[in-house]
Amino acid sequence: MITFQHVTTQSLHAFGLSVDKGQGVWISCDRKTAQDLIGLLTGRIHPAIGKMEVDGQSISDRKKYRKQIGYCSHQWIGWDRWTVERTLNFMQKMRKIPYEPALRMAGLYSRRHTRMRMLSYAERIKVILISQLRPCSLMVVDELFSQMSLQETQSVQRLLEQWIQTFDLCVVYLGKTPFESVRKIQIEKGYVVYDQ
Repeated sequence: MITFQHVTTQSLHAFGLSVDKGQGVWISCDRKTAQDLIGLLTGRIHPAIGKMEVDGQSISDRKKYRKQIGYCSHQWIGWDRWTVERTLNFMQKMRKIPYEPALRMAGLYSRRHTRMRMLSYAERIKVILISQLRPCSLMVVDELFSQMSLQETQSVQRLLEQWIQTFDLCVVYLGKTPFESVRKIQIEKGYVVYDQ
């Protein structure tokens, strides 16, 4: 579970949020607010006022906290010359967990020897999502869906929904999301104006 209590930054005012494991939440906001949220969620910045916890643990201990999160951005596609397997082996050296089950779940196991540049945008995003999977509490997903077709979007959506349950994750989506099954929060001028 992730909890924000009265969190205040330059672009957020007394922001409160609670997301349980096995739940996804989409946060719609301007880019400055999104950057603050990403900084808070990834432990790069601390709130001026307020408290943030993941599974009851304060983010003040950044090293422990950062091990509990995954972060995937549409801007991070790199390693085009590497195969899927080499990309994942490189990322997983730090994580010490097998990626094969997630690769099978994503339907990419048979393409593990394919170079990343030969994959579709959605398939590369899936590989990057897999590279971030580990026994973590929170996955932050930033602006993934703007370049995808409806079919690709639905494919990634189904995969993320499976992972939320399988890996017992909280998932925070930032930017455009077509998902109907996630909680939606809208922030305007630093305040929550919609939460459903």
